[in-house]
Amino acid sequence: MLYMSTTQPPKSTLSKVEIQTLGTSNDLSISFVKPANAKSEFWTDYSKVYYKNEDLDYIICPQCRYMSISSSYAIGIDVGTGSVRCMIFDDKWTPVVQCQKPILTYHSASAPLEYEQSSTDIWQAICYCVRQCLELGSFTSEQVGLIRSIGFDATCSLVVLDEKYEPVSVSRSGNDEQNIIMWLDHRAHAEATIINSSSDEVLQNFGGKISLEMQPGKLLWLKRNLSKEQWTRANHFFDLPDYLHFRATNQLDRSLCSSVCKLCYRSSETQHGWDEKFWAKFDLDDLMANNGEKLGQLVRKPFSKSNTDVLSKKAADELGLPEGIHIGTPLIDAYAGALGGLACKSPIADAHLSERLIIVAGTSSCFMACSEKAVFVPGVWGPHYNVLIPNLWLSEGGQSAAGKSIDHVIQTHPAYNELKQLADEQNRNTFDVLNEILNNLQQKHKIDNVSLLSNDLHMTIDFHGNRSPLADPGLGATIAGLNFDTSLNNLAVQYLTVVQAVAYDSRHIIETMTKSGHHFRVIQICGGLARLGLLTQIIADVVQMPVYVSEPTNDCVLLGAAICGQLIADNERQVEDLLNNIACPIQTYMPDSKIADFHKDKYEIYRLLQQTEMDNRKRMNSKKSIMNRNNIEKLFHECDRKRKGYLNREDIKVASIRLYGIKLDKYKIERILSNIPNKIHPGLTLDQFIDFVHSFKHQIDHEDQNRETFLILDRTCKGFLNKEDFIRAFERANIKLSPEMIDSAFKQLDVDGDGRVSYRDFDFMMNYVADE
Repeated sequence: MLYMSTTQPPKSTLSKVEIQTLGTSNDLSISFVKPANAKSEFWTDYSKVYYKNEDLDYIICPQCRYMSISSSYAIGIDVGTGSVRCMIFDDKWTPVVQCQKPILTYHSASAPLEYEQSSTDIWQAICYCVRQCLELGSFTSEQVGLIRSIGFDATCSLVVLDEKYEPVSVSRSGNDEQNIIMWLDHRAHAEATIINSSSDEVLQNFGGKISLEMQPGKLLWLKRNLSKEQWTRANHFFDLPDYLHFRATNQLDRSLCSSVCKLCYRSSETQHGWDEKFWAKFDLDDLMANNGEKLGQLVRKPFSKSNTDVLSKKAADELGLPEGIHIGTPLIDAYAGALGGLACKSPIADAHLSERLIIVAGTSSCFMACSEKAVFVPGVWGPHYNVLIPNLWLSEGGQSAAGKSIDHVIQTHPAYNELKQLADEQNRNTFDVLNEILNNLQQKHKIDNVSLLSNDLHMTIDFHGNRSPLADPGLGATIAGLNFDTSLNNLAVQYLTVVQAVAYDSRHIIETMTKSGHHFRVIQICGGLARLGLLTQIIADVVQMPVYVSEPTNDCVLLGAAICGQLIADNERQVEDLLNNIACPIQTYMPDSKIADFHKDKYEIYRLLQQTEMDNRKRMNSKKSIMNRNNIEKLFHECDRKRKGYLNREDIKVASIRLYGIKLDKYKIERILSNIPNKIHPGLTLDQFIDFVHSFKHQIDHEDQNRETFLILDRTCKGFLNKEDFIRAFERANIKLSPEMIDSAFKQLDVDGDGRVSYRDFDFMMNYVADE
């Protein structure tokens, strides 16, 4: 854990440390407190180095000021994937003290897609961090009284409570402590596919389909897999940021940020509210009872005013703070990072908020972009209205596994233990060692740029699927160019290659957003990965634009959380007064034009590897191989949840969606069952299901071109085609028809005259015209 403080450490610890004076500011001696055997927390190519050690869990922050000169303080609390962080800011938004504490994650090799946490454990970690900040910052009672606000952010994980607000298990174990489905949990693949097959209008604001990481699929999974008793017990569902707000205030309000972005709440310039028809389609209409009480009856915009959003007595006692402190409307962690980044003065003074791309990079990465008008980007979440900046839309591209991919490549390499041993012997961070190895290899081979070392090695980062812009959770990663080399040098080159892969994937997201209408003049990175200077430089080289890093890089998320709390405390102030107004030190990474062609070639190979992976999967899924049979058997058992030995009508519907993305209606299912000879079960046995899979595959093969054409023509992911899209369809299929014939065909299919044609109608029309 890491603490930052302007105060001297307790005398009892001075014998363990050495004091290194770095300079003075405002007559304050600025020093690091460094344990003699501490490792650097940041990479060597970063301009400032902090230190941490288990025996001495704090540092003197060189940017901190005398606490006594501040007229007020704001607390920002961030719940990330693996830890809770708390930071206290003064009235100039300068960090005063920070604490970090790990939190539990429940994960089993027997259920590799399932990740769970405990709301009790998380709240206890928050209480610990706040109290430690007060102690290590040597806050007097007078200074504690100057704490005006608390802001929360957290991952978009799903919390479940009963009617008495006690935890309800989301785990197969039944342990009520495991009452959070984490954001990276991928158990709801089938359920998300069912929802996406509906082509509901709600999906338009999610790049055409929701992610299995969002809450609707997880809620459907819970209803289908929990016992009836457990599902009935589940009375309150929170996105994690909203749970923290509830735990602090005892108020059941929800945030617009979480409700819109992760729970499909409708919000636009003209529309607000839960879409009851959407939830009813998936047998989740019970969530809408009593005006959506289980998901939240009152949904509030960021920075909105409320006299009830204050720290409750119970929470105040647990946190060691005075009752009544203002609590801001919470944000999802990436949105807090975007707010913190936008609050810092832009390195290009006249750049509008809509021209600044904020990349919040950590375990996963989020690409946050504002716009004055709705910009629809295939495979990118949003646009969402008013979820962060008043009267602006926000889009969110993403990488499900950015930092996690880098960790995975390093930690699974045969030379990883050797790397760790070397880092320990030299009392250095493993990334410091890897960067030094790369520098030595660059000098040895006498090359101008370190990136050239990966000339023959290529990699993608889709280890946990692709979030944006392909929106394919089943996509796998690919590595090309491996050999028998298991040396430390090879590990360093693989590390370089995966860092490049993160940059190429970033370019793919940025290009897709740009093609759809976004325009970026500023690319700004914050979050844990921003400390990795190698990555930041390579992103600049790959996109051939300057990339800016706010310092201290790891604090934009906490700054954004604290701003949310402070703005509700000073409710007379407008958000615009603060945006682009905080003087944050900026580090600039300029692109190297001489390496641009190299990265262009590697980027094209990156895209080719992704396409090859998709083609390979499609090809193998169409073959009658033993591996395919194993997959079909696995799917059969997954769909046969009650172990009946056969698939009933509902199971068949789910299986067809999982296999082909097609939702069969009840008439087609009846025809399938009626063609089964000598039936002894009211459904399909395993062998009958295997025969059905192979026969049905041939029936839908001809649809592939039409389906691809429909998705390409539906450029804004509406789920339907209008007249202009319709004309382009014939042009793409090279079918020459007169305008009159096209108009007539469109009118025949557009039965209700609303100017829309669904995919089913489109497919019928294309096949009919081709036959004619």
